[in-house]
Amino acid sequence: AVVNNFGTFTKSGGAVTSTISTTFNNSGTVNVQSGTLSLSGNGTDVGASYTGAGTIQFSGGTRTLDAASSITAANAIFSAGTTTLSGIYNVAGTTTVSGGTATLSGTLSSLGNALIISSGTLSLNTSNATVATLTQSGGGLNGAGTLTVSGLSTLSGGTESGTGTTVAQGGAAFSSTGFTLDGGRTLQLGGTSTATGTDVFIQLNGSSNPGSGILTIGSGATLHDQTTSSGMSIFASNFGGTDTGATAVVNNFGTFTKSGGAVTS
Repeated sequence: AVVNNFGTFTKSGGAVTSTISTTFNNSGTVNVQSGTLSLSGNGTDVGASYTGAGTIQFSGGTRTLDAASSITAANAIFSAGTTTLSGIYNVAGTTTVSGGTATLSGTLSSLGNALIISSGTLSLNTSNATVATLTQSGGGLNGAGTLTVSGLSTLSGGTESGTGTTVAQGGAAFSSTGFTLDGGRTLQLGGTSTATGTDVFIQLNGSSNPGSGILTIGSGATLHDQTTSSGMSIFASNFGGTDTGATAVVNNFGTFTKSGGAVTS
């Protein structure tokens, strides 16, 4: 079964979530005024528009949106499948990645007030982006551009890779984490950052992909190691060949303080 939208499809009822599980091809407008509209099937979008005060969710299948398409709904969720957008992405609320693969290769105006990554992969390609807060507990973030987080970055897992940079202007909160930087990715800490909990692991070469991570504590910034028990560990694995972890770097231009109860970090 196929649904072809050439006009305007509006979700405005009181249902929390409505789902279209068939193939949904869109050459018109999808207006999510309330709740969530979930698209769990395949689809090809040409000149398509996803808008409204609600949430558009891509929850399965393979969907391609051409350069004339746009996602400007208040919130967007990528929870399964493969979604590739070559057009405009401009979300004011929250971008959530909880599964699948989302590639934003077009004009990236805004990721919203919050970016949440718990599983799956978000690829920003070469685009630069800004967001108020970043919460990453799993999954992957990659790309060659710069992601600037004006507020707090909460990092408790997952991987950031690619040759781009994440600028945590408001500092980062590391907690009991296996957080990984890889493939030439730089995490630049500003403000005040903390490592809390029984142990924190920051891996600077987490896979056999070429290149390692770079952790930079910026000028005027502070990283407080407040861990207990096993302490904080910053390390780079050796996968042999050309990926030995030798290019992993920690640059401290600010202040590194160990003040937690861990005997050794």
